[in-house]
Parts: sequence; structure tokens; C-alpha cells
Amino acid sequence: MGIMEKLRSKPAEEDTTSPNNDGLDARQQELSAREKDLSDKLKDYHERLAALEAREADARNNFARLFDTKTEELNQREKTCRADEAAIVSRRSKLDAHEAELLRRTRELDDREAELTRRENSVKESERSRDEGYTKELAEHQQAMLAAAQEHEAQAATRAAAIISEAEATTAKLRTEKLSALEEELADLRAKADEQRSVIDFEKRRLDARKKALDDMEADLESAIQSRTENLRNTLEAERTALKAEVTSLQQELASSEKANAQYETLTRKLGGKSPEAVLQELRGMEDTLKQLRQDLMDRPPEQIRADLARLTQERDDFRARYESAQKAITDRQDELLQARENEAKLADLEREAGNLRRAKESYEREVNRLTEELRRLDAAYAQEQDRDERIANITRPYFDEVKPRRDSQPIDEIAWLAEIARRSEEDGLKFPKRILYAFHTAMKTAEWSPLTVLAGVSGTGKSELPRRYAYYGGLNFLPLSVQPNWDSQESMLGFFNSIDNNFDAQPALRVLAQTQLDPAVDPKGLRDTMTIILLDEMNLAHVELYFAEFLSKLELRRGETNKHIPNIEVKLGAGVAPYPIPLGRNVLWVGTMNQDETTKTLSDKVLDRGIIINFPRPKKLVRRVSLKPLNNPADLILRAEHWMKWRKTSSIFAETPAGTEQIAKYQAFIEAINDAMSFAGRALGHRVWQSIEYYMSNYPDVIAAKDDEDSLRKAMKVSFEDALVQKVMPKLYGIDTSGTHREKCLDEIGKLIGEGIDGEPFAIVEDYRRAMEFGYGQFMWNSAEYITAEND
Repeated sequence: MGIMEKLRSKPAEEDTTSPNNDGLDARQQELSAREKDLSDKLKDYHERLAALEAREADARNNFARLFDTKTEELNQREKTCRADEAAIVSRRSKLDAHEAELLRRTRELDDREAELTRRENSVKESERSRDEGYTKELAEHQQAMLAAAQEHEAQAATRAAAIISEAEATTAKLRTEKLSALEEELADLRAKADEQRSVIDFEKRRLDARKKALDDMEADLESAIQSRTENLRNTLEAERTALKAEVTSLQQELASSEKANAQYETLTRKLGGKSPEAVLQELRGMEDTLKQLRQDLMDRPPEQIRADLARLTQERDDFRARYESAQKAITDRQDELLQARENEAKLADLEREAGNLRRAKESYEREVNRLTEELRRLDAAYAQEQDRDERIANITRPYFDEVKPRRDSQPIDEIAWLAEIARRSEEDGLKFPKRILYAFHTAMKTAEWSPLTVLAGVSGTGKSELPRRYAYYGGLNFLPLSVQPNWDSQESMLGFFNSIDNNFDAQPALRVLAQTQLDPAVDPKGLRDTMTIILLDEMNLAHVELYFAEFLSKLELRRGETNKHIPNIEVKLGAGVAPYPIPLGRNVLWVGTMNQDETTKTLSDKVLDRGIIINFPRPKKLVRRVSLKPLNNPADLILRAEHWMKWRKTSSIFAETPAGTEQIAKYQAFIEAINDAMSFAGRALGHRVWQSIEYYMSNYPDVIAAKDDEDSLRKAMKVSFEDALVQKVMPKLYGIDTSGTHREKCLDEIGKLIGEGIDGEPFAIVEDYRRAMEFGYGQFMWNSAEYITAEND
């Protein structure tokens, strides 16, 4: 591209990048928006003052309504603060955009200055080339200028890229700093928004900050406009001077060229030795060349210069008009700022007035808070009592909606009742050994001494089905509970208060316990006059001591107390609410089942002492169950609590006859001999163990039936004692080393006692005892009940 083409194309580019009044209009709009924002804030402040006065009036009349109004107002203020944060973000974005626009215009002015310098150098170079007067040199000069222009363009592009990179880095740095400052300001705004009693002070500080920002922005705007206007004026004047100098130079060049041509013609006429035709032909060629050069000089450069001059003149006029418009806008903004300062003075007066109102408001608020606290204190008792009633309602809601009908209270024969349970179970395909059924029934009756009955043995032998059939066909209520491995407290079994839902989550066990203590005369669904079994299935999946320890302790305290003084389980209803007591009535029987494998927990001495362990025998012959029959014709609630209380013996029946006294003394001596042998292994039996054994024997059905027949009584006592020996003593030997001194002094001595028996009659558990010493991997482990299978065979 040649010099003239560049000069022709440059004005269009400059027109597209020339400064305009968009920035001033945007600035004016921003100032108008800020003024409107100040007016809105002033209006909002007046509205808040009016709201404050209304709240003060409401406080004098009704402090409760004032409290609600204050809550709504604080919520509204929080929304206003959030809106202000969004406005600040928007204004920050506008400032960033304005800053980018200023940087862009600065780069344009630098590029324009560089272009004018280049054009000046180009004109000077053109003058020097035209002085030589030769077309060839002019072409070479044009090529050199083209290369220089290309090089200049490359340098300009490199410089522009560097400037853009620097500007982007600067912009990113400024943006990061502004974003950081903005985040800090937003965090400060959020913190201040949370301070409900400092809202008015926060508004004052924010208005002061805005006033300072407006002053700074006004000063920056005036300085930028003056600097930009002065730069534009200087630039236009410099361009005008350069153009005038260029026109003068071209005119001088034209005159010099004409004089040179005249001298050339004179010189040609003086030439000799040439024909007139050759001189004339050469002269004509010269004249043609001169005419062509004169035409180029007269047509092309002056037209471009005149066009550039006209364009620059028009730009100057435009800049002057814009400058005058900017001056007028600045004058108008100064008037507006004066008005804003007056408004700020008024705002200061209003703020002082607001301070007085605020102090009055704080006084009223203190009074409101005092009255509110008094109201809360007065309502606390009522609210807690109301919440307690609601939580208790979930506990006392009956679990058994359909209560089985009750039969007339008539005497029931215990032996016949057990025989009926065995018969109906056998009809269902489940045949329980009589000794297992009697042992389970007797353990239930001795709950006063051993409140927990545990059924242990091989899986699938009917441990869970026995208490189920016992209750189903015996006329008792039945609740099965599946123990979970995560049961770690009493609340896991009973339920707990859910503070999130403000509701008590009562589990079935708790609801059944509450229902069993309801008098049916008061509530038709009450079960206080009936018997209920609660089954803890797979009870040793979790530590029994964690979820059942308090039950064991409280159930033991029940011993010897009347029904009016039985202990309670305190159910926690939540903080600040009195617990709800659940009586541990004697009409609720506790049963558990357990397997002994790697997934279960061993029972502690506390559980063993307060429970009875009944081992189910390993079946020698597997029984077919041709069809799976459903439970049919369940018995009515024939087993009233009064019947059960008549069946159980709370005193030893062996003191009633001399034969019984003599026989029980032999068994007591036998237990004492076992206790002596256990001392060599560091083990011991307490009073509770022997008392449980004696009362177990006293409650055994066959013992009760044979108490007047000495021979039958002796046989029945031996059978019941064998059961009690397995249930209460054998678990105490668990884990004793089956070798060395422990075996010789302890286990072998006890085995010898069992083999000798009472009155020379060995006990039937000899073989099971031997198995416990041989199959326990070096430790005593009772895990069989072959004596029951042998007797059943």
C-alpha cells in the first residue's frame, strides 16, 4: 500500500475510533442513578422513621404485636441489605467497564499520535524524493516506504499486543483487588446486617462512604475531562499546523519545479550539434514527462491534503462542540452535587433526630424484651406441660388395637393348660419336649428372682416358636422384637424424643409396656388384667448390658415389693420436660433367644445371675413338616393375671413338709460343694443363684403336684434340680481351663459330684458335662442338652 492510499484510508479508521460522548452519557446516567439511589435511601429512611414511630405507638399498646412487627421489619431490612449488595456489585461492574473504556481510548490516542508522527516523517521523505525529480527514484522510494510501513505496522502490532497484554494484566490485577475489596465489603455488609440493633448506624456509614466515593468520582471525572480536552485541543492544533506546513512545502516544490523546467528549455535551445527534429522530439518527450509530473503534483497530493484538512477541521469542530457539551454537563452536575450536599445536610439533621428516636426505641425495646422474657417465663410451664402431654400421647397410644376377648375368671388347672399348649403345637407340626416346655413355664413363673429367660441352642430348633406358641395357645399377649446390632442404649428399644420433629418416637415395646399397665375398666384396650410376653429375638446381636441393663436392675428391685410400690422405668421426654414413668408390672414376662457364633456377644455375669438359660437339645432325628399350617383358633385371653399370680410360688414349698425340708437340704449341700470346687478356678456362686434354684424347684409343676407324695416329690425335685443346675450353674463354669489345676481341682471335682448325684442316683447331665470339657477348645463350654433328648427317647 502506498503513502497516498494510507492517507486516504486513515481518516475512516480515525473516524471509527474518535472520542464521542458515550462515556459522558454513561457517566451522567450513573450519576443520575446514584442520585436516585440517594433519594430512594432518603425516602426509605423516612419510611423507617415512620415505621419506628408506629412501632413505638404499638409498643405502648401491645408489645406482642410490636415483637411480630419488629421481626417482619428486620426481615425486610435483611432483604434491603441484600439488594444493596447486588447494587454495589452492579456499580462495581460499571466502574470496571468505564475503566476498560478509558484504557481503550488511551491506546487509541497513542496510536493516533504515532500515526501522525509517521505521516510527518513520510511527507518529509516524499519531499526529499521529489527533489531528485526522477521517476525511478520515486518508485524506489515508494517501495522503501512500503517496506517501512509494513515494518511499522509489525512494530505497531507488537506494541499493541504488548500494551494489550499489559492492560489486561493491569485490568486483571485491578479486578482481583476490587473483587477482594468487594468480597470484604460484602462480608462486612452481611455481618452488619445480622446486627439487628445497628441497622441505622450501618446506613449512616454506608451513606458517608457513598458521599466520599461520589466526591472522588466527581474529581476524577473533572480531571479526566479537562485532561482529555486539552490533549485533543493540542493534537488538533498540531495537526493543523502540520497540514499548513505541508501545503506550503508542496506549493514551494511546484514553483521550484516550474523554474527548473524553464531553465531546462533554455538549456536545450542552446544545445548544438543536433538536428532541430531530434531536439524538438526530445523536447516534446521532456514536455510530456514534465506535464505528467506536473499533473501528478497538481492533482493527486493537493486533493488528498484538502480532504485531510477538511476532515480534520470537521473533527476539530466536533471536538469543540463535545467539549462545550461536556462543560455544560459538568456545570449541571455541579449544581446537582450542591443539591446533594444540601440533601446530605438535611440527612444529617434527620440522623440526629433518628439518634434520639433510636435511643427512645432502644428504651422501648428493652422494655419489650423484659416483657417478652416475662411472657416466655410464664408460658414455659404451660408449653412444657402441653408438650409433655403430646409426647405422652404417643407412648400411651395402644399397640394392640384389637384386643382378644377375655373369658370368665374361672380356675385353670396348670398341668392341663400346659398339656393343651403342647397338643395344639404338635398339631401345627412343632413338638416340644415336655421337659423344655415345663422348664420354660417354670422360668416364667420365677421372674421375681430371674426376670429374664434366655433360650439358647441350635438355630431352627424352635427357640422363637416356643414363646410364640406358648402365648398364642395359652391366652397371653405376645410382642416379638428383633434386636438390632446397633442397639446401644435403652432408647434403642423403647424410643426417644426427636428434637428436630419435636415429636416422641415411641417404639412398640414402650407402647406395649404402657398398654399393659392400663386398667381395662378405664380404657377398653387396657391389658393390666392379662399376661404379656415380650420376646427379644437374637438378643445377643448387641450387648444386652447396653439396652437392657436398667430393666434387669429395676426388675430385681421389684422382688418383695407390693404392686403399689413396684419400680418404674423413667422414659426421657426431652430437655426441660419431666420424664414419664412406666411401671414394671408383674404381668409382663421377658424372654430372649440367642445363638452362639461369631456374630453374637457373650452374656455377662450380670445377665447370667439375673436370668435363666435354657439350652435346646440337638435333634438326633430330623422331623418332617409336610405342610406349613397357619396359626388357627388362637386362645382367648384366658390366662388372667390373677391366675398367674396363684400359680407362682413366692415362698419355698419345701418348708411345708419334713420330707421336703430334708430333701432341699441335700440339694443345698450339693450346690455348696460345687461352690467350694469353683473356688480353685477363681469362680463363685452367690446367694442369688441358690435362691433362684430353690424357687425354680418350688414352682416346677410336677413338684407342686407331688408335694404330698414323698416318692413322687423326690423324683420331681431331682428333675427340676437338673434343669436348674444346667440353667444357673453351668454358665458360671464357662471359660475355665480344661487342663491343669483348674481341671483337677475344679472341673473334675464337680464332674465327680454330678456322677454321684443325690442319694447315690447320678444326674442325667453326666454326658453333657463330659462334652462341655472335651469340645470347648481347651475351655469349658456348655453347648448341649443331650439329657433331654435321652429322656425324651
